[in-house]
Amino acid sequence: MAELGGGRLVVDGLAAALHARCVADLLDSLVEALESEGAAREGIGAFVRAYLAFTRDRRSEAYFIHASSHAGHLPAHAERIAAWLRPFVESGELVALPDPYTEMLVVGPVAETSRRRLAGDPAVDLETAAALLPDRLWNALRR
Repeated sequence: MAELGGGRLVVDGLAAALHARCVADLLDSLVEALESEGAAREGIGAFVRAYLAFTRDRRSEAYFIHASSHAGHLPAHAERIAAWLRPFVESGELVALPDPYTEMLVVGPVAETSRRRLAGDPAVDLETAAALLPDRLWNALRR
């Protein structure tokens, strides 16, 4: 019995490591998209498109991220996302909210869209979301 329990710890550890790697890959692509833009509105659009492209192009990894029991893990990329957004908040271009809430406004709708698509919802089309969500998120964040 102890051997079985030890094996489960190894599997859990591997799953956590794989989840961390998948999330890091996703967040690397999101931060890269943000950092390639110099304006708030374009950055928000690039973020949305990068998230949805990851979901479309790397389906297995995206599914694992959204379905995993390790989904509460968020690497240090969150600080880079907040750091990119912060100057636009400080300049008054974006609404002033605590960093986690600004991040949630950006990430939440895109993550939920991805989760629903990965769950097989036929009403959710990633290309339609990529066309619609950037402006909606921009309207939620702009001052």
